[in-house]
Amino acid sequence: IAIHCGAKKRIALNSHDSRYFKLGSRYIEPKYDEILFSSYEYVEKKYDTLLKKYFPLFQSTQSSLYFDYFNDIKSLSDYVDSEIITCQPYSLSSNRNWQKEKYIELFEYLLKTSDCSILLFGESCQRNDLQKLVVDKKRIINLAGKLSLKEVNYLLLKSKFYIGIDSAISHFAEKCDIKRIIIVGGGSFGINHPQSAFTNNN
Repeated sequence: IAIHCGAKKRIALNSHDSRYFKLGSRYIEPKYDEILFSSYEYVEKKYDTLLKKYFPLFQSTQSSLYFDYFNDIKSLSDYVDSEIITCQPYSLSSNRNWQKEKYIELFEYLLKTSDCSILLFGESCQRNDLQKLVVDKKRIINLAGKLSLKEVNYLLLKSKFYIGIDSAISHFAEKCDIKRIIIVGGGSFGINHPQSAFTNNN
């Protein structure tokens, strides 16, 4: 769309990531007038660069989301009596998802090697799929469709670490500055791999 929109100047945020196969990238990239980055950069840095270079009069402030914890969330107190691991296993785009068997294998390992409970996040429509991952009803708790954004954030802050796909909740986990494992990939190739989350510091 960018290449064929008829604009006088066409800019791409990033050239093709050489770690992944992309059909037609050698043909497409020369069509841009400028590509801002040729190596992988954290997405916030890309947008900051774009704004500073082409919209210098646009004064942006760092966006923040504040939650008031003056009144503790009593309904969640049962979940934080012991150490917890939070996890958002699935995307609403099913072809991005890691296989059910892989999650079960991972959860069984975590149950054997730690005393943590595992809290599952998701949408209401994902509840049945997430229930299939509950291999221990006492220590794996399916919270799909039951939490507000404030409650998700509260539980993230209490987590020993977070596991999830590349999603909004994963970005929340980063802002909570907790350890996290992000499972990226999927798509039509059906290949996923865990990868440490990219931040401005690593």
